[in-house]
Amino acid sequence: MQPTEKQTPLSEAASSEPAAPRGPVEFGVLSSPGYRNRKGALERTRRVLAQHPQVPHLEVANPSDVAAALRQFEAEHIDVVCVNGGDGTLSMVLTELLRRKKDEELPLIVALRGGRTNMSHVDVGLRGDPAKGLKRLIAWAASGGEGGEIIERPVLSLRRVPDEDKHYGLFVGAAAIYKASQSLWDKRDRSRLPGIGTVLGTVVEVGTVATSLILGRRPFEATRIRALVDGQELSCQDFVMLFVTTLERMALGSRPFWGEDLGGPLRLSSIAHEHRHFLRATLAGLRGRQSRHLVPERGYEGRSGRTVELHLDEPVTLDGEVFRPVTGLPLLIESSRRARFLKV
Repeated sequence: MQPTEKQTPLSEAASSEPAAPRGPVEFGVLSSPGYRNRKGALERTRRVLAQHPQVPHLEVANPSDVAAALRQFEAEHIDVVCVNGGDGTLSMVLTELLRRKKDEELPLIVALRGGRTNMSHVDVGLRGDPAKGLKRLIAWAASGGEGGEIIERPVLSLRRVPDEDKHYGLFVGAAAIYKASQSLWDKRDRSRLPGIGTVLGTVVEVGTVATSLILGRRPFEATRIRALVDGQELSCQDFVMLFVTTLERMALGSRPFWGEDLGGPLRLSSIAHEHRHFLRATLAGLRGRQSRHLVPERGYEGRSGRTVELHLDEPVTLDGEVFRPVTGLPLLIESSRRARFLKV
């Protein structure tokens, strides 16, 4: 599939540019009670902001809170919205903004790693501890926006029926991604081991699933999914793993995208329940390299496009949050919107 004249290749969509100085920059901070924030990061954030009372700081827990906070920021002419939370909070902010505004009206977004799941932050967020990232943002704003980098990404939308309000985000995961997430969340809630609630827990869970696949075992039952990309159906319907994303990089900096043409804003990667040569295939796939093993005949299929339909009975995750399908109706994933993220 070659991009049509109206399509923008993902290499262009992911381009970055310097954040030019613009004079005084007004920004506000939204904090959610994510895992890292509950473990002390939010208190460190509060201490930093206590020294800068001119920066509005609102704490949010649900979409209604996010909507009210963003309306307040808009009334205060905030230029930059700093999201101190996880992938789910970032998705709520994107959903509220994109439902109400045109792309050119959107504020810059800064993503701090304050949540349970922070995969999007690998690609578009600030590195390191939220409080340290916030200090860099404060210095950037005080300098009038000197330096920094603006990264633009396509944003995907997810809905169950054509007339439903769209939910926006950057990653949809199905099959083992949903099931492993459920297992990981359960372990985090029950475990007292230090670090299990951070990226270490994610690495352990992913490692457990990957080890099973390397040994030729199936960590979960097959998930039946009928998937279509721009109307073209995938050759397989029983999957170990399937995801759709607009991100350039994912967990641990990996680029698990394969297929001959990846010019569309939506990238779909999948592994069939019956697959071969998992280790050799994924070693290439995680680096974004095409391989003779990464072919549908061996259980690995990658596509890109502007629309994806998923016909399935199991839930999926949208940026770490559970999204349940309606029986008999497909999940509709599209990408026609864009957002800009600031890195400092």
